[in-house]
Amino acid sequence: MGSPFGSASPRNVFKGARGPMFPLTTIRDDVRIHCMVLEKLGVRQVCMAVGHSMGGMHALEWAFQGDFVRSIVPIAATGAQSAWGIAWAEAQRQSIFSDKDYQDGWYSQRKPPIRGLRAAGMCALLTRRSKSAVERSRYSSFGTELASGNTSDNGSPSGKMLPVPSDTHKDSDSFARQFDANCYIALTRKMDTHDVGRGRSINESVQDALATIQQPTLVIGVTSDILHPIQEQRELAESIPNSRLCIIESSDGHDAVLSSAAPYLNKTILEFRKEVLPDIVDD
Repeated sequence: MGSPFGSASPRNVFKGARGPMFPLTTIRDDVRIHCMVLEKLGVRQVCMAVGHSMGGMHALEWAFQGDFVRSIVPIAATGAQSAWGIAWAEAQRQSIFSDKDYQDGWYSQRKPPIRGLRAAGMCALLTRRSKSAVERSRYSSFGTELASGNTSDNGSPSGKMLPVPSDTHKDSDSFARQFDANCYIALTRKMDTHDVGRGRSINESVQDALATIQQPTLVIGVTSDILHPIQEQRELAESIPNSRLCIIESSDGHDAVLSSAAPYLNKTILEFRKEVLPDIVDD
């Protein structure tokens, strides 16, 4: 819930709760709704819940559905959103709020806060990469940009023009024109509330909650991830009884599993599936 591409979001007229009035929802709410849909469809069991980043948060919540879920694979995820992650999300929200077209959330769809969304998208893009990944982008594109004069004003007092990797602008422009500001705010706040320990023990300990997970679990992390550092995946693997940790050595950051590490990731998950779900793997 909350995504402009989902069933309910700030863009929908949902019992009058549109725009900034759309209620805060949680990762746990999403999983409950997914369970209701699967039940309606007659699905009796989920063999494996796999997800990356926010999807990894969902995968962890799926584990608390008991025997309905047989195994989970959280990728580049955490048991509870960190202050670091929340701070990055707040910086992105403030980028949107600072756009005069935001209008406290009551903006026209004909004139959305594109500049604010673009800035938020650029900020998010940096969290999904690593310093070395951005540097590689710099050296592959800056020479051409300098030669052609395709540079960006950095707002410095000297007035000097400094080049910015072209894909940074390209990706954020595409994001800003496809997404919705209120939806982005709703989704980042959803991730801020992620905490598997909430309401599950007297002291609401994340470790205590993770210790109750019985499903075979493959925890995957990326060494260069700055959004959810590898230590967070180590903590997951240490706390979940029947789990193992797969560390992906990559300099591409949080989204490495979507690019350079994708083939290795697919191979690793397939091997795990063959081991823990031998009854559903085709020859």
